[in-house]
Amino acid sequence: MGLGGSICWMPTITAIAKKFNSKVFLTDGVNCITERHPEITLDPKKGVHLDRKSDVIPVNKSFTSSREIFKDDIFDHIINHYLNCFQLPKLKVPKGELYFTNAECEAVEKIRKTLSSNFITIEPYHNVGSGSPNRNPLSFEKYNQIIKGLSKELEIVQLSHPNLPVLDSIPVFNLNFMGVCYLLKLSSLFIGNEGGFQNAAAAVDTKSIIVFNSYLKFQYYAYPQHINITTGNHDGCGQRIFCEECEKERQMFDTNIVKDAILNAITWN
Repeated sequence: MGLGGSICWMPTITAIAKKFNSKVFLTDGVNCITERHPEITLDPKKGVHLDRKSDVIPVNKSFTSSREIFKDDIFDHIINHYLNCFQLPKLKVPKGELYFTNAECEAVEKIRKTLSSNFITIEPYHNVGSGSPNRNPLSFEKYNQIIKGLSKELEIVQLSHPNLPVLDSIPVFNLNFMGVCYLLKLSSLFIGNEGGFQNAAAAVDTKSIIVFNSYLKFQYYAYPQHINITTGNHDGCGQRIFCEECEKERQMFDTNIVKDAILNAITWN
């Protein structure tokens, strides 16, 4: 699970801590939990059960990613699905949680002062190294097509990693994950592929245009408060090897769909 996935976990962790009046930490591996904390029972059908009072509840973060839990007849957003698995109340608007230190805020506020009041953030690389060649719905070249012309009218800022190519004619900021998340919070609109920054944008309540393809099941991961666009319709591909259908959808996708969504999403003068 990546950083974005951990953001999705936060509402569940918070709710568990509140329910049991305990501290919670994330761990991988059910054996670690049952051996060190025999009072903890983790069961997809029963939720979390605390057999005796404990100061700490360890929660296996890979637990709710198992095939046993993700059934074809489940249509909840993944955050509400997590909560439901642990028999906790669902959220009316699913969103994760993010918290920033004063130092993190101050560092990004300095960057903010160099930008216009209504700047847009874009991140074209997310999920490139996810382990599947099918994960990214849009290529770097497609993102260049999207911003062509728009970058002259709007201030678009790229969020990126060092040593990666930069989209044409726009500034780029190489920040750590929390820095990126806080800059997302300050921006008027975020554009990117599904993934960690999509989860971050939801957590900080930033209006977002998110592009999906058929790799993931759309109903699990698309936030209803976002403008969600999909490049394909063979839902839930999930292949770790090259998928011809995913690639065809990526190549055939009309980038004007995203460009029009950007222009429609802009509500300032």
